[in-house]
Amino acid sequence: MPLKSTVENYKDYMGISPKAEDFDKYWAEGVKDLKGTDFSYTLEKRDFPMKDIEVYDMYFKGMNGERVHCELVKPKHIEGKIPGVMSFHGYTSNADSIYSKVPYAYNDMAFLAFEVPGQGGKSEDNYTADGPTLYGQIIRGVMDEDKKKLFFRNIYLDAVKAFVLFENMDFIDENRIGTTGKSQGGALSLVVAAFNKNVKASAVIYPFLADFKKVFEMNMCEDVYVEFKNWFRKYDTLHEKEDEFFERLSYIDVQNFADKVKCDVLFFTALLDTTCPPITQFSIYNKLKCNKELKVYCEYTHERLPYSDDIIYEFFKEKL
Repeated sequence: MPLKSTVENYKDYMGISPKAEDFDKYWAEGVKDLKGTDFSYTLEKRDFPMKDIEVYDMYFKGMNGERVHCELVKPKHIEGKIPGVMSFHGYTSNADSIYSKVPYAYNDMAFLAFEVPGQGGKSEDNYTADGPTLYGQIIRGVMDEDKKKLFFRNIYLDAVKAFVLFENMDFIDENRIGTTGKSQGGALSLVVAAFNKNVKASAVIYPFLADFKKVFEMNMCEDVYVEFKNWFRKYDTLHEKEDEFFERLSYIDVQNFADKVKCDVLFFTALLDTTCPPITQFSIYNKLKCNKELKVYCEYTHERLPYSDDIIYEFFKEKL
């Protein structure tokens, strides 16, 4: 389908997944819980054979008291305060290579990479709740009586906490910080921007965790969303709890945060993406009320998008 026709079909789509009536109250309580946690952190310097940069492992306590890891790369010599970029990785992945962050440090910017607990990095996972843990993290906590037990509730709050720690570092200009990431990372980038008005710009690539009911309706519960299909097969074979299931997940549905994002957003989508279906991404994009720009890759799926790293770097150099 030609680009113009495809995007035209999506331009008014606002999602079909629900939004819980107490969504705002739920997250106000989450922020209150976050403020009651320990905001101390440690930095452990790492050796890396490249001149004029410094690399640190940063650790802090997450919402469940787990040790959360971030990777900090910054210029060795800093005068005054400098901009910062915070990144988030894809589902099951990690902070990736130090080398990928070096261009920012070489151009007087600090870079902080957050690692989600229980995935491919160094962050601990000591989370417990009723329900299965076999199939994935999206559904963790969906069966617990306590709505606060959703796994991604605490991931979102951990990410916000990491941003607060970053913006308060003595060499960071709190008014010049951006967020970025692909897939799960794109979702976390937008959620952090929704919670913290000091985010100046956000660059996101095919964001994950949106319009869950649409994914299910389209029968695209494979790969990262296979846990939906398996949950119904094991725990609700007749779909008697389907409405309850999707309402609980609405607390972590990124489209429900979109109207709270106030920063400039650079948004990439790939029209052949079968992992994060484009229509679910447009449920986010169409609800953004901020200054936004869309980059559409017609013949690409959930993969590396050519030149996107260059475009994002230029975006941050302009905005920050």
